[in-house]
Amino acid sequence: MEKFALAHEYFSLMRRKRAFSLLEVLIALVLISLCALPLLNQPVLLVQREVEEIYQAELYAHAELEWGKVKEDLLLNRISWDCVCSPKKKAYLLANQEVEVKLSSTHSRKFQKTVYLWSSRPKQIAQDEEGRLLTVQIIYAPKVASKSHPPHKFCYQVTATGPHQP
Repeated sequence: MEKFALAHEYFSLMRRKRAFSLLEVLIALVLISLCALPLLNQPVLLVQREVEEIYQAELYAHAELEWGKVKEDLLLNRISWDCVCSPKKKAYLLANQEVEVKLSSTHSRKFQKTVYLWSSRPKQIAQDEEGRLLTVQIIYAPKVASKSHPPHKFCYQVTATGPHQP
C-alpha cells in the first residue's frame, strides 16, 4: 500500500511540475516575441518605403507620357495660342481626371491627375513673332489624402514661338 501511495504522490508531483513547465514555456515565448517585435519594425518600414518609391517611379512614367501628349498637342496646334499665353495666376487647365496606378493585382492606388499650362511674359523675337517660356505642371494627388501620401508634382518647361499679341 505504501508503494501505491508513493507512486500516486510521484505522479501527481510530475503532473504539477509539467503544468508549471508549460507555463514557463509560454511566458518565455511571450517574452521572446516582445523582444522580436522591434526587430521586425525596420524591415516593414523598408518595404513600405520601397513601395512608395515604386509608386513614385510609376507616376513619373505617367507624367512623362502626359508631357509627351502635351508637346504633341502644342506641335499640332490643338492647344490655342490664347491658352498658351495664360499667366501663372490664371493657369490653363489641360486635364483633370482620375488615374489608377497598379503595381500588381493586389496593390493599386487612385490619383486625381491635373495638368496646368502657363507661360512667362513674352519676349519679342521678330516684328510679328514672340517667344514664351511655357510651363506644364502635372499633379497627382492621392484620392485618400494623408501626410504619408502627399501629392506628386512634376514640372516641365519648353520655349514656344507664336504670333505677337499686342
